[in-house]
Amino acid sequence: MKMTAFTRAMLAARRQRRALVRQGYEEVPCPIMAMHNGGRMRERIVDVKISTDGHGLYVLTDARRDLALMEAEYGPRTKRSIL
Repeated sequence: MKMTAFTRAMLAARRQRRALVRQGYEEVPCPIMAMHNGGRMRERIVDVKISTDGHGLYVLTDARRDLALMEAEYGPRTKRSIL
């Protein structure tokens, strides 16, 4: 299969997205100036990363960071583990 530069760039963006979501980042669906957290309060933005294709923005908040660290150490949360 012949891979073009466009295909390589798209595959790199997908790999980056999976890795960032695993680390606790969440993709911002709107421009950063119009971003709001909805009903979430008391969350601080800890880190921001731009995707490799330049179109995506990923934000890590302190609550999501703590959750990702716990899942990395103890495994992912399931419905049984919450009870």
